[in-house]
Amino acid sequence: MNTRTRSLAAALVAASAASTLVGLGVGSASAAGPAGELIGGRGRIKVVVDNSATTTQMSCKLQIGGYTPFSSPLSVGPHSTRSLVKSGVSAGNHLTQILCKKFGTNVTVLQKSRVLTVAQPNPGTDSIDLMFANMGSSSMVSDKTLLP
Repeated sequence: MNTRTRSLAAALVAASAASTLVGLGVGSASAAGPAGELIGGRGRIKVVVDNSATTTQMSCKLQIGGYTPFSSPLSVGPHSTRSLVKSGVSAGNHLTQILCKKFGTNVTVLQKSRVLTVAQPNPGTDSIDLMFANMGSSSMVSDKTLLP
C-alpha cells in the first residue's frame, strides 16, 4: 500500500468511528433523576436524597425494619438535597428503604432498598468523629452518618 492509500483508509476508518459514536450519543448530556443513599452507622441510619437534577417536588419516606417499620416523612424540593438521620437504631442488620413519590401523586420517582449493618452506639468514638468533622477532616470520620 502506498502512502495515499493508507491515508485514505485511515480517514475512512476515522469517519466511520465518528459517525458510530455520534449515533450512539456518546458525549451527549442527559438529565439525571433523583438519587438516594442509605448509610448505616453506630446506632443510626442516615438517608440522603439528591433531587438537584430535577424540577419535581418529592415526598419521601424512610422505612427501617420489616413488620413494624419506623417511618419518617422527608420533603425534598426541586434542585435540592436533603438528609435525615434516625437515631436509636439497635445494633444489627436492618432492611432499610427510601421511597419517594412525586408530591401530591402516587407516582414513584425514587425507590432504593438495602440491608444496612448498624453498629453499637459509642459516644466516645462519636466525639472523636465529630472533632474530625468540625476540623474539616471528613475522610477521618469513621461513622459517615455524622457528616452533614
